[in-house]
Amino acid sequence: MIKKLFRHNTYLRQSSTGTGIKLSILDKLKRVFKTGGKLYFSQTGEDQIINYYMEEVFKVKTGFYVDIGCYHPVQLSNTYFFYLKGWNGICIDLNTNLKDIWNKKRPNDIFLNEVISDSNEEVEIYHFEPQAVTTIDKHFLEEWSKHYTHVETRKTKTKRLDQILEEHNKNNKPIDFMTIDVEGHELNVLQSLSINQIRPKLIITESHDSKPEAKNKLYDFLAENNFRLLGEITVNSYWGDNELLSQITK
Repeated sequence: MIKKLFRHNTYLRQSSTGTGIKLSILDKLKRVFKTGGKLYFSQTGEDQIINYYMEEVFKVKTGFYVDIGCYHPVQLSNTYFFYLKGWNGICIDLNTNLKDIWNKKRPNDIFLNEVISDSNEEVEIYHFEPQAVTTIDKHFLEEWSKHYTHVETRKTKTKRLDQILEEHNKNNKPIDFMTIDVEGHELNVLQSLSINQIRPKLIITESHDSKPEAKNKLYDFLAENNFRLLGEITVNSYWGDNELLSQITK
């Protein structure tokens, strides 16, 4: 099971001649699955992988996250594990039915019903049953209509992530990690951030094999902006701020 979940182990190379620093995520998660212990809340242990990077690589014990496409405050959450440890952050989802439960379960977070994109425009949101399935991407509308029940289409206006942070991160807290799960719209979210000025230590993006061209564009964008691909694990890609990582591994 574990071998299927991981495409490869992740390394940070100190230099062409230096000793590599191995991130033993695989060994860590093997212990979790062997015991049968539910030590994670995310879909396939993403929160434990993020925690490893935060504590062992970036040396962050308590910090600030941005969770875009957050869905439920507990179920399948990449950030609830950190919330229980005293972290807080900004969590964004386009599903208006989630606001009350977010405010109840995670009052120390800022939860926003917004659609993030690289331009301010009116878009259509396609809601399905189950509630976890929501998108503004017409490609996914067509694909998901084959498997799920399309229950509603509504219109809303998008916002840039820069605008959200200006309005809700008034103390300019550094973003320790940012997780993005927006069903094929990940690149648009990243392009809405002034990424040369606002640099999360770690970025997690969902990968969509059904849209390889979009995936390649996202990879190019992050590499061009000096983020290093640390690994691809299950359906997610993990990117670290290369300048910061270079300082850590000296």
